[in-house]
Amino acid sequence: MNKSPKVTMVTKNQYKIDAMKKVLDPYGIELEVENFSVPEIQADTCEEIAGFSAQYAANHCGRPVIKADAGFFIEALNGLPGIYASQFQKKLGPTKVLKLMEGESNRNAKIVYALAYCEPGKEPIIFSSGSEGTISNEVRGEEGMLIDYIFIPKGSSEVMGILKKTDPDIAEKAWGDAEQQFAIWLTGK
Repeated sequence: MNKSPKVTMVTKNQYKIDAMKKVLDPYGIELEVENFSVPEIQADTCEEIAGFSAQYAANHCGRPVIKADAGFFIEALNGLPGIYASQFQKKLGPTKVLKLMEGESNRNAKIVYALAYCEPGKEPIIFSSGSEGTISNEVRGEEGMLIDYIFIPKGSSEVMGILKKTDPDIAEKAWGDAEQQFAIWLTGK
């Protein structure tokens, strides 16, 4: 009899936990959650941060873990806020980020979602996805992260925060299929 795969996700974010369970459940992958602080390195990519964090957490927990990181990259701002989206949210907020965009005709942006899996004493395996889109001309919505107020995924006319309420499937698809890639890989391992 085959045992169901089990993995530990290290996060405090209930939205990430719920999204992960939704993807892993159909594959029969059991998800456990650990809530402890993992040091974040200064890096240029979400993939580097997720990989480091997963490796640290796997060695700390002594079992296989997954760790996710996301970024928001605006072309006209030379890729900022990038991996610092949460700091931009706290320090500037969406209104001031849009102020930085005043007069910019290039409204292109992308979101990146990286998921890293790691076993104790091993190198992390990274699964990455995301989507392109544009920056709105005004702050829309009432709550959420920076992208929820100003990022419009390609093929949509609404910002992520509003899509989460009106069309959650489109909002989820904008993050891509890194979780699905992971589930397929783990069950085929």
